[in-house]
Amino acid sequence: MRRFSVVLFTLCTVASLAGCRKRRAFCPEDLTGEWQHADDATYRFSVKDDGAALTMHPHREGGGVAGGPDLLATLVPAADRLKGSLATTTSTPKGRSCPVTFQWDVVACAPGQMTVRSEQEYGIQEDCSRFPGEAPDVADSDLVRVK
Repeated sequence: MRRFSVVLFTLCTVASLAGCRKRRAFCPEDLTGEWQHADDATYRFSVKDDGAALTMHPHREGGGVAGGPDLLATLVPAADRLKGSLATTTSTPKGRSCPVTFQWDVVACAPGQMTVRSEQEYGIQEDCSRFPGEAPDVADSDLVRVK
């Protein structure tokens, strides 16, 4: 019995070092790869999925940055979605640089397809805070895996 435990422990250790990962309940597919917006194929996302977190870097097909050079979405598993935010910087009307974050969630997932629900825009004050009482402008976007 002791020999079996040692062999099992060794196999589990080797498997974990080889990159095995626990699958999440919501959207168990490995989403790593290149994705494009379903309505605008030039708008692309490079996605890295390690099972614990998902990162998405927007860019334009053929080069160029979509949304700014520091645009990055980071999402983690929740019960009914991959929940997260997209972070970047913007400037106030007087030119002050401000970090901003937008709601960014994957709310539907099928092989080769996902729906992202994201905050589209909001106003910021000179102290980099959001305007109080402003209702979020949220929309769904369908993404498809690039073949």
